[in-house]
Amino acid sequence: MKIINYCWSCRKEHDLSNVRFIGAIKDVKCDCGGYVISPSGKGLFRIVKEEGE
Repeated sequence: MKIINYCWSCRKEHDLSNVRFIGAIKDVKCDCGGYVISPSGKGLFRIVKEEGE
């Protein structure tokens, strides 16, 4: 399973699947200067099921 987060400004995809506990991360910024995870911990994401799962 992959967790894909999106920038609130430019909608660029960011793969945060390798983060151990995604609920603990806050204030993640994109290259464009927008937020992937806001300072309050909110994020736009989707879960992608990988083959074989």
